[in-house]
Parts: sequence; structure tokens; C-alpha cells
Amino acid sequence: MDYRNNLFASSQASTVPLFNLTVASLFLSTVIFTISMLHLGTDSIWVIPTVYAFTLLYHITILVFEYRRSLVTMIIINPLSDRPPSSTSSTIPSIVCASVLVGFWLGAFGLTMVIAIFLGRDLPLGEDVGEAVNGKGKKGVTGLVIGQLILCALEALVMVAIVIKSVDERRNGGPENWKRHHYR
Repeated sequence: MDYRNNLFASSQASTVPLFNLTVASLFLSTVIFTISMLHLGTDSIWVIPTVYAFTLLYHITILVFEYRRSLVTMIIINPLSDRPPSSTSSTIPSIVCASVLVGFWLGAFGLTMVIAIFLGRDLPLGEDVGEAVNGKGKKGVTGLVIGQLILCALEALVMVAIVIKSVDERRNGGPENWKRHHYR
């Protein structure tokens, strides 16, 4: 199959492109980071800001490498190949890093859940976090912690989708091209 003539080809079925998943992950993680920083990260014991930094570093690295690769593939297109080169996300180091980020986000989810339980049960840690955050005790923090809990789970799912899509692209030789308009 000639992918240069079919701009919207995919390996099996119509799936979400890696670029869209990357944008979704960047958006979600930024929202989570912003909510966490409303209280300077103390309501997540600074785990969410740390995981956000690693996520941001991962996505920026992937985007920079993908941009550089798109410049090269724009100039050099192999007409003998039936499938275009896979994206940067489908390399082994990229898949491993994305998998580690899934673990980090699940860890942030677990820690946030523990904090939510402490806040909900009036245990000492919950009161300490609430007082440290805004001086109003747990009532001022519980909603934000639950919001972070839900968003951490969503971010972990988006990262799992990135890993699955990257592995699929690696296995099937991805027609995925982040800059599709470069193909004629």
C-alpha cells in the first residue's frame, strides 16, 4: 500500500494518532500541575509537580526529535518503501520511558488516594496537609485532592494509550506521520 497517496492510512483501524495523544497528555498533566500548585504542591506532597516535570521533559523530547525527523523525511522520501518510517515514539527507549511515566502517574494516583482517605477520615496527616495549605483544615483541600485523583487516573490512561499505540506502530511499522502534510 502506498501511504504517500493515502494521507489518513492507519495500521489496522482508525485510531487516535500519537500526536493527539501527546497533546492530550500535555494538556491533562498541565491541568493537574496547575491544580497541585494552587497549594504549592503540598496537597500531593510534591509528587505531582515532580511527575509533571518528567512528563513535560518526555513530551518535549519526543516533539523535538519528531520535528527534526519530519524535516529529514520531507527532503528524503524512500519511494521503494511500502511503509513510511515509524515515529520517534515507537523506539524502544521512548516506549520504556513512557511506561515508566505510566508507573509514575499511577504512583501519584495512589499517593493522592491515600491523602484523600486521610483527609476524609480526619486522620492527622489530612489535618496537617489542610492546615499547611490554607489554614482552613481539610475542607479547603478535599475537592482539589479528589480532582487531582481523577485527573491522575486519566493521565495514566492517556500514557497507557501512548504506550499501546507506540508498540503497535513499532510492531506494524507505523504509517503514523506527525506531519502528514509533508507527504504528497
